[in-house]
Amino acid sequence: MNTSSLNYLLAFLTIMISINSQINPSLALRCLPTKPATTAEFIRTSCKAATYPDLCYISLSTHANAIQTSPHSSAHTALSVALTTARTTKGVTSKISKDPGLQEREVGALRDCLEVLGNSVEELQKSLVEMSHVQINSKDFGLRMNNIQTWVSAALTNEDTCTEGFEEEAMDGRLKKSVRRRVEKISHLTSNALALINNPMLLANAALSVTLATARTTSAMVSQMSKDAGMRPREAGAMRDCLEVLRATVEELQQSITEMGDVKNSKNFGLQMNDIQTWVSAALTNEDTCTEGFGGKIMDGNLKTVMRGKIVNICHLTSNALALINSFASLHG
Repeated sequence: MNTSSLNYLLAFLTIMISINSQINPSLALRCLPTKPATTAEFIRTSCKAATYPDLCYISLSTHANAIQTSPHSSAHTALSVALTTARTTKGVTSKISKDPGLQEREVGALRDCLEVLGNSVEELQKSLVEMSHVQINSKDFGLRMNNIQTWVSAALTNEDTCTEGFEEEAMDGRLKKSVRRRVEKISHLTSNALALINNPMLLANAALSVTLATARTTSAMVSQMSKDAGMRPREAGAMRDCLEVLRATVEELQQSITEMGDVKNSKNFGLQMNDIQTWVSAALTNEDTCTEGFGGKIMDGNLKTVMRGKIVNICHLTSNALALINSFASLHG
C-alpha cells in the first residue's frame, strides 16, 4: 500500500471514529449477546445508516436472497443498483439531448450532464468490480476499500455537477424537472451505497488490514536494522525485544482479521468479538512496550527517533482499529 493511500484511509478512519465515538466512546472489552436477524431486519437495520433509508430499503429488499445478512453483499448490491440506474439515466439523457427543439443552453447543459454521467457510470463500474474482489482476510483489503470509497465519492460529485447545470431560470421547466429528478435518484442511490460501503464491519476490517500491513513492514525493517554490527549492546537488546513484540503484534492482528472473517451471523458473536478486542488490545500493549525499550538518555538519538516514529504510527493505527471494532461490536450489542 503506498503512503498516499494509507494516509487517505487513516484520515477517513479518523473521521469515522469521531462519529462512531458518539455511539460508543468506551474502549472497554465486553462479551456481547447474540442477536440473530432475518434478512429483512438486516436490510432495514443497515439502511438506517443510509442518507435516504426508505429508498435504501426499497432498492435492496428485492435483492434479499442475494444479500442475506452480509454487509459486503448489501454494499455490492447497492452499488449495482446505483450503476444500473446511472446507465439507464445516461441513455435517457442521450436521447433527450438529440431533440431538435431544444435551446442551445439546454443542449449544452444536457451535453455536460451526459459527460459527467458517463464518468459516474465508469466510477461505479470500477467500484463494483473492485468490490467483487474484496476479501476480508486479504492483505490488500484496505487499499481496495480505499479505492471504492474514492470512486463512489467521485461519482456522487459528478451527479451533483449535473444537477447544478439545470439551475438557471431560463431553462425549460419540464426538461429541468425531468432531468433533475432522474439524476437526483442516482445521487441518492449512490449516497446510500457509500453509506453501506462505510459499514462499521467493513471499516473495522479495513483498519485491521492497514495496521497489519504496517506492522509487517515495520517488523521487517526492525529485523534488518537489528543486524547492524556497529550497534551497542543496550541498543541491540532494545531492538531484539522490540522485534519480538512486533512479531507478536503481527500474529495478534492476523488472528483478529481471521476471526472477523468468521464473526458474521455467528452464534458466538459476543465471544468472538471479545477475542478480537483482546488480541488488538494486546497488540497495542506490545507496541507501547517496544517504545518504552528506547527510553533513557544513553540511547542513540537517531535510532530512538526512528524507532519511536515507526512504532507510534502503528500504535495510532491499532488504536483506530480498536475504536472501529468496538463501534461495530456496540451496534450489535
